[in-house]
Formats: sequence, structure tokens, C-alpha cells
Amino acid sequence: MDFISDQTVAFIESVQKAATKEELHATVGCTLERLGVRYFTLYEFTGSTEEGVLGNYPPEWGGRYAEKRYEYLDPVALKLFRERRGFYWDAEQLASDGMLRGESRNVFHEGSDFGLREGYAYLFSDLLGHAALTSFCADQVERHPKMLPAMHLISLYMHGKFKELDASSVEPGETVLLTPRERECLRWAGLGKTNWEIARILDVKQSTVQTHIENSKRKLNVQSKMQAVIRSLKSGVIHL
Repeated sequence: MDFISDQTVAFIESVQKAATKEELHATVGCTLERLGVRYFTLYEFTGSTEEGVLGNYPPEWGGRYAEKRYEYLDPVALKLFRERRGFYWDAEQLASDGMLRGESRNVFHEGSDFGLREGYAYLFSDLLGHAALTSFCADQVERHPKMLPAMHLISLYMHGKFKELDASSVEPGETVLLTPRERECLRWAGLGKTNWEIARILDVKQSTVQTHIENSKRKLNVQSKMQAVIRSLKSGVIHL
């Protein structure tokens, strides 16, 4: 086998041994680094909420993306939903597909400033019918023909392992010690309010809301605000 195939097979074998999300994250990151991919994300559309559940995008970009709901403007995501298949993307390709227009063009250039200039993306569904997308990118990625199917396999195994770990991470009746203010912030977030809106509702600073959200994420062992909301709902910590 060639190098790309070897690394893909090695990933499939090693990812099965990941016992925690941290180990899964490290396994994905190491494999992608060897394949010349700097950044990756797994993003789920769960019906009522959307959440970035795994990845290593620059924190400032990831926070901006989630806060401004860029998943509805991101030209890569829009192309995925239009074509329903994996593809290689860069500015030239997206422009030729008519995807770099208006706000979508601005979102793409914002991402480029963080080093997300080209990559591979995929869209697939889980057993419940919820859509999930993956994107693997860098300033410049390898354009070998085998990269597209390799990244597809890595996407599927990464997502499958994540769902397995996620399902086993919350036990029924599990007690999570969140403060009343942390629970309140998560509840409003679950109702679709931004941090700015929550701050206005609670008559506190937006930075205070962000602190409560970050503390909640740490206590719940999750990586995104919406994942914290879902985890809290599952464990009965909050109710909408």
C-alpha cells in the first residue's frame, strides 16, 4: 500500500482503542498531521440544535463560527447540503461553483485568515437521521486522488467512535454540580439565546455569561455550548 492508504488503515485500527474523547481527538490529530492536514472539525445537526463536537479549529474562529451561526453561511457547508457528497475545496473551486457570494464570501475569507484555506469536506447521517459534517483543512493540503476517500473513511470512523463514547459518557440520574447561574445560562442557550441576549436577560455582563458557559463546559466535560445544553438536558440538570 502507499503512504496515504497505510495511514488510513493505521487510523482505523488505532481509533478502536480510544477510551476517551481526548484519546480520540489525539488519534485523529496525529493521523491528520502525518497526512498534511492541520485543522479538523466534526459538526452535528441534531434537529433542534447544531454543535461542533470535536475538532481543533483556532478557538477564536470556532467561537465566532458558533456565536454567529456561520453554518448557515459557510460556503463549504452550503455546498455539502447542495451536493450531498464529499469534495475537495479551495477559493477557486468554491468561486467556480458560485458559492463565494455575499456573506458566504465574507465567512470564507474570515476563515482563511485563520489558516483554513483549502481542504476536504463530507456530509453523512447517523442512525437517527441527523446530519453531520466533517471538514479537514490547512493553508495547503495534499491533493492526491486518494486523499478524498481516505478522509471519508477517517470521517466515518471518527464520527462512529465519537457517538460510541458520547453514549457511554452520561449515566441516567448522573449528578452534575452546576451553580444556579450556570444552569440558568445553559437553559437560555438551549432556548436559542446568544450570550449577548442572555446577558441582557440576566442583567449581567456578556463576559460573565461566557464565564458561566465555560465553567459549565468544563464541569460537563464537553467542548461546545450546545453540547453542554444537550448533556444537561440528558442528565436532568436543566429543563426547557
